[in-house]
Amino acid sequence: MSPNEAVRVDDVDVSLAGIEASKCPWHTNNQLRERGRVVAHRRAGGGDAYVVTGYDDVIAAFQESALAKDLDRIDEKFPELAAGAKKAGFALTSSASKHLLNSDPPDHTRLRRLVMRAFTPRRIEALRPRIKEVVDGLLDELSQKPTPDLIEEYAFPISITMICQILGVPAEDQVDFRRWSVASTTAPVRGDVAPQVAAQKSLHDYLVAHIGKRRAEIAADPDAASDDILSAMIAARDENDDNLSDSELIGMAFLILIAGHETTVGLIGAIAHGLVSHPDQRALLLADPDLIQNAVEEFLRFEGSVQRSTLRVALEDVVIADTLIPAGSVTQMLIGSANHDPSKFENPDVIDITRDTTGHVAFGQGIHFCLGAPLARAEAQIAISSLLERFPEYTMAVDEDELTYHPTVLRALVALPVTLTPGDVRAE
Repeated sequence: MSPNEAVRVDDVDVSLAGIEASKCPWHTNNQLRERGRVVAHRRAGGGDAYVVTGYDDVIAAFQESALAKDLDRIDEKFPELAAGAKKAGFALTSSASKHLLNSDPPDHTRLRRLVMRAFTPRRIEALRPRIKEVVDGLLDELSQKPTPDLIEEYAFPISITMICQILGVPAEDQVDFRRWSVASTTAPVRGDVAPQVAAQKSLHDYLVAHIGKRRAEIAADPDAASDDILSAMIAARDENDDNLSDSELIGMAFLILIAGHETTVGLIGAIAHGLVSHPDQRALLLADPDLIQNAVEEFLRFEGSVQRSTLRVALEDVVIADTLIPAGSVTQMLIGSANHDPSKFENPDVIDITRDTTGHVAFGQGIHFCLGAPLARAEAQIAISSLLERFPEYTMAVDEDELTYHPTVLRALVALPVTLTPGDVRAE
């Protein structure tokens, strides 16, 4: 039987404003999924793009090797598409684009094997006391403010402080890192990618200098190699036969900064907001603090920072859900839709921190499962548990309709002003 053509959804807003920046992205996700498990829409830059919406089909697409991410592979078969993708901001600037998100096997397999040595469970677990120390210090500062912003004054400093520690970056550079990372992930305005590229170049230049300095320090004195992840990656670059190239080392540091920082800010903000807007769920968590791990997983499923995968290109005709994705087509998996698919999760548009969240795809799937997932989980668990311990009855200091979301490739609140109420109302 011949595959079907994808249902067209040109009447649905599939842009960032329609999904990531929306207050209720699952409404758009559900609308798309109800139209088809694979749907087609007109890209802003011209041509068709395909979106995979169903849970089982998203899993299948993640595992489809013909859906390529590596622009060099794409360039071999579709040079015009690769050139257009680079111009449209498909990848990071070429000098910092050699990382896990923009590679396919066998390069991806080699990169992941090397970088996994820097993300061992031991390394991540060892960071928990430091995360707790940072969180407690921030909560002390917040307690002195009438209406602190849980994004700018809590979620952001937690995440950026830990990423700077992981990369061995001085704390005084955090402000620049924040500015560059936001600009790097902000959607181009009227197709102008110049601000994006400029921010990426600034990050790249900083990382080149920083990595060079750290390598020189370690070469001069091996004892200068601390237990930070950047030192471990430098070792993978310098000590192994099948090592990282300089561009790959820079690219991985770039990826850790942006993917490991911005996504966690969005996650902590989503949970802090969700517990206020769903007081029944906050009451459950206050009554049973051990629910924190499952609560984090439920908010990842319900409102993860990554609502869609990075772009792929079909190197050949691909059939998913009995639907043809023609060779040369730009394709994305709609992660937010998969996580709200009623065929997988009962009452998916309802937050339930006691539900079985097994199988959610907030961190991707298969070979592209997020390496930083354990760190994001640890930061969110400690941030939210500590917030509730100190201020169990915190409330929003603005009306719900005043909240806005960043127009970036990640879903994240711009601000979350709150009024803090100290005390402990946990059930005995």
